[in-house]
Amino acid sequence: MEDSQDLLVLDTKDIAPTSVVDTIRKIEKIGKTQYEKYIEDRLIKRTVPIFEPIKKNALALFRTPHGKTVSAMKDKISILKSDVSLFSRLYISCQTRGGDLEDFFAHENNINPPALSQHGKMRLGTKSDLLSKCLEPLTTTTCDAPEVDALVIDGAAIVNMLKPSTSHIVNICD
Repeated sequence: MEDSQDLLVLDTKDIAPTSVVDTIRKIEKIGKTQYEKYIEDRLIKRTVPIFEPIKKNALALFRTPHGKTVSAMKDKISILKSDVSLFSRLYISCQTRGGDLEDFFAHENNINPPALSQHGKMRLGTKSDLLSKCLEPLTTTTCDAPEVDALVIDGAAIVNMLKPSTSHIVNICD
């Protein structure tokens, strides 16, 4: 029943900010451009490995908080305050129940180990990526290019490169 040109959030009746309107107008074009770049880089030119992660888009959406940005320092301070509160309660409970303080401090009291998390948020990535950065400088290559007798092609990648209307099946085993 609304008669305006503004973009309206139906459940809250809020008018969307201009950044959200711009995102809605450009999102299809952005998606098509990214898809074409993905196909070009990974399947046609093969300059990027097919398993390399795709970067996230930082597009303004309806649920994105507008105007409220929490600084990293405030976030760290709130996490430290919650840690102090947790440790003080655990320390007091350990004293009142006759627990061993050496045993108390011997264990990690975090949900996520500090080695794998940053301020309670899990770090993304794989262990092999972390190790490869440490081990690569220690290795040396013996030759530039090995001699090969066979070429192994990923069938799924080939199927995705072919266009259904112009491709046909060829049996190479005969």
